[in-house]
Amino acid sequence: MLVAIACFCLGFVAGIGFVLLYRRKKHEMGKEDTSGEEPGAPGRPDVATEEDVIKVNPAEAREFFTTFRDALSLVESVIGEAHREAGEAGERWAAAVGEMVERANAGLRRLQKTIGELASGQETGSAGLVDEARRTARALVDSSRSAVAEFIASGDSYLEMMQGIQADRFRSIAERIRGILRQTNLVAINAEIEAAHLGEMGCGLGVIAGEVMKLSGMIGDSVKAIDETAGMVEEKLRQFASEISAKAENAAHLCEDSDRLLGEYLAQLEVRTGDIVAGLKGSGEEIDSILESLGKIVDALQFQDISYQKIRNALSILQDVRSELDGVLDNLNKGGMKAVDRRLFEGFKRKYTMRAERLHHELTTGQKCLDERRVGRVYEELGENVELF
Repeated sequence: MLVAIACFCLGFVAGIGFVLLYRRKKHEMGKEDTSGEEPGAPGRPDVATEEDVIKVNPAEAREFFTTFRDALSLVESVIGEAHREAGEAGERWAAAVGEMVERANAGLRRLQKTIGELASGQETGSAGLVDEARRTARALVDSSRSAVAEFIASGDSYLEMMQGIQADRFRSIAERIRGILRQTNLVAINAEIEAAHLGEMGCGLGVIAGEVMKLSGMIGDSVKAIDETAGMVEEKLRQFASEISAKAENAAHLCEDSDRLLGEYLAQLEVRTGDIVAGLKGSGEEIDSILESLGKIVDALQFQDISYQKIRNALSILQDVRSELDGVLDNLNKGGMKAVDRRLFEGFKRKYTMRAERLHHELTTGQKCLDERRVGRVYEELGENVELF
């Protein structure tokens, strides 16, 4: 593309030179034809007008060709340098992108290794983890069963304790009855003694007999109370034992349900663990695919950006050359060349600094000749300076 543009410029200048030489030759031929005619001949004016004479000075023509030769040499140098620097920039960017991708690869390889170790450890340790969870669950169930057994044993102990308490109470009641019986016997003995001493006058025996009857009634009431108390205690103990048995049975059912639920949970845990291991293994392949795509995209964008900048610079130069050539052609059409001088070439030199001059300036002043506004973000991230015109 750059070579085609340079050829176009050379052809354009050659065309201008051809037009200039043709008009000069025509002018010379016109002079010869005019010198062969007599003054005052019909159809020809005696004095040549300003339009008939093309003002071309050989020195100006030489200046013109010299100026545009230097200008085109400058354009050729600029295009060649742009072409060369584009290649160098491509190599630099290829190396920079390669380094970036290599570093990314290294980081991702480390990540893959970590994921692989994690996946391997997860795969090898999942069975142990599930077994450990199962053992823990079994221990929990066993502990629950032991707790239920202890609860039942405690209930039995409580029943025995209650029975012991009630037995003591019954014994105390029995002692009271025996005491009453002893008192009754004593009363009966006293009544007999009194009856023996008094004979017919044992009127107090009736009182004693009444007291004995009262004591017998009290004994009957006590025995009845004892029966009622014993029945009530027996019923309460029966209800308490039934409640404890029901609670123990419910606790056993709960332990069985817990065992079943824990087994289902452990089975789900095994499935989930397998899914996690498969996901960790597949993540490495996904990372490789993403890295490959990212490297291609970055490489293409960087090379496209640097090539676009170089070609844009060369296009800007050629546009300026075309503008100057248009001005020269306009002056030639008007018959003058006073606007063409060395300032054309000097203007190009001031506008476009060549690489040698730029490097010399950077070496002597320590300043970078860069247009920072055209240095993209990617350049800053990679730490590379791109030489621009």
